Amino acid sequence: MYLFDGIFKMNQLVYQPLDHNNVTPLHQQAEEWLRQLIRGEAYQKGHPIPPEIQLARQLRISRSTLRQAISKLVFEGLLVRKKRTGTCVSGSNPVLAAASPVAIQTAEPDSRHRHFELHVSYTTVSNEALHFFGTGTPGKVLRRERLSGTMESPLEYTIAEFNPALPVSASENFNLPLSEILEKGCGLRIETIQETLHAVAADLFLAAKLETVPGTPLLVRKRHIYVTDALPAVFITVYNRTDTLTAIIEHWHP
Repeated sequence: MYLFDGIFKMNQLVYQPLDHNNVTPLHQQAEEWLRQLIRGEAYQKGHPIPPEIQLARQLRISRSTLRQAISKLVFEGLLVRKKRTGTCVSGSNPVLAAASPVAIQTAEPDSRHRHFELHVSYTTVSNEALHFFGTGTPGKVLRRERLSGTMESPLEYTIAEFNPALPVSASENFNLPLSEILEKGCGLRIETIQETLHAVAADLFLAAKLETVPGTPLLVRKRHIYVTDALPAVFITVYNRTDTLTAIIEHWHP
C-alpha cells in the first residue's frame, strides 16, 4: 500500500476529475496531476502510467488535452514513451523548470540572405515530432523544407513539421515567418520556444544540400514550438553549417 495526496489507496487509483471551472487551464491541471502520479513508488520503478484513453475518461478531459500534459513532461525528461510498453518515468535527470533562461542567436557574416529551395508536402511524421505532438499514431503531417544562406552558398537547412490538429493547409504562404503563418492561418500566437542543440557529421544528403564535404560538423537545433494554451504546434529541425556560423548566447536570471 502507498499513498500520496489522496490519489492512491490500497494500490487502487482513485481518480479525481479535474475542475472545469478553475481558472487554471485543464492541460496545466492535468500536468500537475501527472507530476503527482509519477511520484508513486511503482512508477518510479518503471511501471507505465495508465493508458491515455483511461486517464482522459476518468479525469473527464479530452485525449488531446491529456496529450499536451504528457508531451510537456516528455520534453522535460520526466517521462519517456516506449514502443509496446507505454509511457514511463524516464529514470534520467529532468530538465529543471527553474533553470535560468537562455537566449541563443545565430549571426551570419554576410547579410545578403536568400532562399535556395522551398518545398511543402504532406508526408509521414517523424518519430520525434510524433512524440512531441502526442498523437500516438503515425500519420501524414504538413512539412516545410527550406534551404537558405548567403548569395554565395546555402548555410541552413530547415525542416518544420506542423501538428495535424492545426488548421494549416498547403495553400498558406510558407515564405512568411512561422509566427505569421500560425497567426494568419490559425489565429494562434507562439507562446514558448524550447530548443536543444547538438552536433552531427554531415551525411551524403546533408553535405549535398549544404554544399559541403561529408563528415563536416553541423550544428543541429531542435525547436519545440508551443502556441496558445501550450499546444505543441510545430517541431523544427535546423541543420547549420558551422564554418560560417557565429552563435551568441545570453544568460539572464529572473
